[in-house]
Parts: sequence; structure tokens; C-alpha cells
Amino acid sequence: MRKNLQFAGVTALLLSSAACGGQEIILSNYPGNDATSSTVDSLINGSKAMGFTMPDSPYFIYFEVTLRLDILEQGTQPRVEVFDDVGGTPGVSLATLLNPTIDTVGLGDFTFKQDSMVWLEPSESYWLVVSAESGWFNWMASDPPQDPSIWAQHLGSVWGTYPPSEPSSIWNTYYLEAWYPAPGTLAGLGIGVLALRRRGCEGSL
Repeated sequence: MRKNLQFAGVTALLLSSAACGGQEIILSNYPGNDATSSTVDSLINGSKAMGFTMPDSPYFIYFEVTLRLDILEQGTQPRVEVFDDVGGTPGVSLATLLNPTIDTVGLGDFTFKQDSMVWLEPSESYWLVVSAESGWFNWMASDPPQDPSIWAQHLGSVWGTYPPSEPSSIWNTYYLEAWYPAPGTLAGLGIGVLALRRRGCEGSL
């Protein structure tokens, strides 16, 4: 609880920082056409992941991920984690995102929110790893595949027993929205001077 309160306090400070900070959808291949999918089943410890590489600036200090899922049975609970990248596959879990309430079966869009202190750093690569705590579901995708790259760049797609590592040709449907602070805010927290230049903010550091 103390850790979560600290996270909430620091994040609130950063998100309330002055102009030039803001938010961006940095990855998205919505709405997709739902023509194919990846099945994630808790009984076989199955999982699927989509990787991405961040742009060269800025730091992103809060993020939410929305997935296009087809829930196949009552009581299903997805698990969505952010992993670092090791050699083009998921390495170590950095954070588990907070689940939305899922109380029905069928197709829908579900948003998973950050609740721990993990920032997406410039030029680093990460994996969004999706598995199941209970039940099973399909993570929907488009055919032909749709590239989610917008500001961050698509890195790859893998599947298999958790954590996944087998290459996949299915690029699942999701979008990632992230927030960045105003220049100088992170320096005030002892993190140092960061290249947070954005359109409308050039020369403000």
C-alpha cells in the first residue's frame, strides 16, 4: 500500500507539471478487423506478446494499454505485464498492470492501467506480455497484419508458454497511451536533465 501511495503521489506531481507536458497515443493498430486472434489459456500457461521500441525522447511517466479481447468464459482474468527486452524477446517483468472489471463474456475493449513506478525510457525496447490468471480469451488481431507504430516502433510479436518467445506472424490489436512531464520536472526529482523536447517546447530546456 505504501509503495502504491508513493507511486500515486509522484505520478500526480509529474502529471500536474506545467505546459509542454502532455499525452500521446504512441502505439495503435485500432480498430482492426478482428479477422484473426491469439488464444490465451490459463490451463496451458499460454501467453502472447507485442514488442515496441520507444522514441529517443522523452521519458513517459504513466501509461495505459487497451486491448481488443474476446472473453470466452465467466471468471476470466487476463494478466498484462510490461517486460524489458533481451535479444528480441521478453526478458524480465517490470510491472503488472491493473485489470479492469470483466464481468461478462464476448468481444470488447479493455483498458489496463499502470499502478507501479515504471517509466518508459527513451530508445529502450519493451514487451507487452498478455497471459491469463484464470479462464481463457482471444486477443484479437487483423488479417492482413496492421502495424501499430505511431511514435514508438513495432519490435516484434511472440507467443508460447509464459513468458513467450516463439516468433508469431499475428500482430494483435492494441493501443498504448502515455503521459510525459514538462521539461525540468524530472530533474527536480533528482533524475537529471532529460531531453524532453516536444513540438511547441523546443528551446525550453
